[in-house]
Amino acid sequence: MAATARCSPSARWDELADAMRRILTDDALRETMKARALERAEEYGIAASNERFARCVEQLVSAGR
Repeated sequence: MAATARCSPSARWDELADAMRRILTDDALRETMKARALERAEEYGIAASNERFARCVEQLVSAGR
């Protein structure tokens, strides 16, 4: 699974700069991260949220609450 972010220790500004430079200059990496981020964002959209809520309600009703 492709990452949607890069991590760099906050005390190492040089590593953070290198990570940012790589994202800015590596088109394939940037496009992969972008695509994965858009897929991930769908998990938090209205439709996905409504589906989770409906499942929760169904579980509560079936449990007799």
